Amino acid sequence: MSGVTRSGLFVRLAETGADGFIPAATLGGGEFWRHVEEAHALIGDRTGRGYRLGDQVEVKLVEAIPMAGALRFEMLSDPVAMPGHAGRGGGTHRRGTRIGQRRHRRR
Repeated sequence: MSGVTRSGLFVRLAETGADGFIPAATLGGGEFWRHVEEAHALIGDRTGRGYRLGDQVEVKLVEAIPMAGALRFEMLSDPVAMPGHAGRGGGTHRRGTRIGQRRHRRR
């Protein structure tokens, strides 16, 4: 990984030195990806796992625009645990209860 921004990740291929981009919106996993500038990382809110500057990752080329010299990649590597960044453990309902849990009333 050669760069991390709010909008995605920049990678440099070891074999050729070619640079490309992975948009954060394509990282998937049902995550909201937060840019944590001081950690140089994109970290998923749900799991606390992510990608950081210097990580070795596996990617697949999905688009090349020769006239612009632009390459767009898809991430094949899973995110890794980020020390000190615990995930929230799942989605929440508007009222603050976790999805799948019911509130119980006392009688």
